[in-house]
Amino acid sequence: MNQNADGSEERAEINYGENIANWHFRFGDDNASCCYWAEPAWEGCDETGRPVVLYRFEWVNPHPEREITGIELRSAGGQGEIRLAGVTGVAAV
Repeated sequence: MNQNADGSEERAEINYGENIANWHFRFGDDNASCCYWAEPAWEGCDETGRPVVLYRFEWVNPHPEREITGIELRSAGGQGEIRLAGVTGVAAV
């Protein structure tokens, strides 16, 4: 969820198997590791040598005139966990 300076909020849906997947499968090694709407942003290994894949997810602000003042990542529950590794903002010129 993105919070705007005017108090409004925008939601971006993130769904397992569509734009995120299990990060311990190399991209394409398993059906569960192939995302329809996302591509790997980085692939490497963790400290134990297990593969790690970080997926990029792009969200375009439908209201660019509203300043984004915060980002909140919420899990819908269920098994597993979700992690946010980084955020990059791009301002239109």
